[in-house]
Amino acid sequence: MLRTRYQLGAGLVCFVTSGLVLAEVSFIPRVSTGIVEYSLTTPAVSLTGGGVFPKYRADRTLYLIGVGGTVSKDRFYMDVYAQTTTEDDNTLDASGLGYQETFDGKRDDYSISFGYAVTDDASLYAGYKYGKSSTEGKKGSKSDFKEDGFFIGGTYGWLIKDLGVLSLNVAIAKLDGNVKFENNLLPINGTAETVGVTYGVAWKANIDESLGYGVSLNYYNYVFDDLQDKRLGNVGGEIEEKMLTLKISLSYAIDAYF
Repeated sequence: MLRTRYQLGAGLVCFVTSGLVLAEVSFIPRVSTGIVEYSLTTPAVSLTGGGVFPKYRADRTLYLIGVGGTVSKDRFYMDVYAQTTTEDDNTLDASGLGYQETFDGKRDDYSISFGYAVTDDASLYAGYKYGKSSTEGKKGSKSDFKEDGFFIGGTYGWLIKDLGVLSLNVAIAKLDGNVKFENNLLPINGTAETVGVTYGVAWKANIDESLGYGVSLNYYNYVFDDLQDKRLGNVGGEIEEKMLTLKISLSYAIDAYF
């Protein structure tokens, strides 16, 4: 049997075959590495004793490693993925308030999705994602930003002369955000919500019948509105999170026949 297999997006698998029937169940584990350009901006907050804690923007360049896997049966599939990064530092300067600190920060992301291949080229999916940006200051302060929620999306791919598949991906997520900032000047424990869009483009190709590789570029810009602090009440302002990810992956297909 001559068989060519291409994986689109997170889970859609496109087959071009001649001869025998395809495997009924396929498992495709993968490992990934790449680079993340990450930015998180928190709003200025008024202090009860007077003064303003300044707006804070943390820009970081991070290197990632990720593992995941897709299980597919007929036109249905499930995909799971986990990713962590190296650390990078940046400085919060509130010298007017007598506060300055350098933070080391990293990023962790997890997701699970379930999808259906509407055609051989397109799929729809829905799932759950969780992300956490955590930092620790040189002088003992800590800051975490967590987000989680559900998303829906779609992927469409084009087979390019039997060389591989070029695909586009769009997903919409409804997320709850929680920011915590532990420091001696202004402790914050606030929540906010957003509806945001992720855009992606990917190239997937085979090395042999089972081994494949992929290159993907994904971007999102989430704006969490109306920050509510548990102690201060309505703080107002926005939390803005931007993430641009360039990723290279290796995958290996394992088939089970029935």
